[in-house]
Amino acid sequence: MTQFLDIHLANDDERRAAHENCHDVWSQGLPLAAHVAHRECSALHQSARWVVGCLDGRVVAALASHPLRFRWHGRSYPGIGIASVHTLREIRGLGFAQRMIRWIEPFERQHGARLSVLFCDIDPRYYARLGYTLCPSHRGWASTASIDLPHVGNDGWRLQPAETTGTFAAQIAAFAEIYNSDHARRAFSVERTTDYWQHLADRLPEAERFWFVSPAGDRCGYVWLRTETRDVVIDDHAVRDGVDANRSKLLRAVVELAAQRGLARAGGWLPAVPLTDGLFGLEPRTTEITMLKSLDEAVVLDQAAIAACDWLQEIDHV
Repeated sequence: MTQFLDIHLANDDERRAAHENCHDVWSQGLPLAAHVAHRECSALHQSARWVVGCLDGRVVAALASHPLRFRWHGRSYPGIGIASVHTLREIRGLGFAQRMIRWIEPFERQHGARLSVLFCDIDPRYYARLGYTLCPSHRGWASTASIDLPHVGNDGWRLQPAETTGTFAAQIAAFAEIYNSDHARRAFSVERTTDYWQHLADRLPEAERFWFVSPAGDRCGYVWLRTETRDVVIDDHAVRDGVDANRSKLLRAVVELAAQRGLARAGGWLPAVPLTDGLFGLEPRTTEITMLKSLDEAVVLDQAAIAACDWLQEIDHV
């Protein structure tokens, strides 16, 4: 077997081979055929540009490059999210993943990308050697046993199922307005176009979407939730204008909702700030660790932008 790694954009057969190869890591408990079928039908994987590395015509390594847009200090930039980086177990340690990343970055730069993000499941030093910066990344859980019920409902604030207020397509502008007023003001965030909002809904058809409504009936926030076994996972949330008091009420309402349903915990990706840490007991993530890289020397990753990465939402994970 030659050590010449042929790196190129995948054709359909090569993409399916890449899905088969990564079954050992990301099977989600599915048998091989179901695993491949799931990835082939996934809105997330369909949106990506797939790159493969081949030895003697055999796919031995692959990655996905997902199109994203970012806001950096108020400016909009196209970018990518690197994901599904995988090499066959028997030939790991030869630097094939690094070669593919070094191949895709200039390719995407030529197609306009200015920033790259990835969510690391291994020692972050591996990607640091490729120029990626380790960013703050936290996850936390609140036990429903510690919540005294009821609380939020007593003062008129409530979670209202969004499905009762019209179709998702008609709601996108309202979700976007609240999201932008909260997250777009930060030094770094994911920019969500109308198409991207629809993409998120297609990716998570099981998500429960709620408005956070004030006693006066105003929509002051929203949250997207998902149930996993005995947990309620917060995939996405925002409060209008980033008001801390309202965020605290919204997050407590989520924990109370989980308690009302007889579930054990609520939580997910949350920034390490006092109002979240006090309720959720945040810890640095040991997987899905955010790492960021500039692909344009004019886009400098200052400390403010790096710190803002802690606010990235789990729904934006690729």
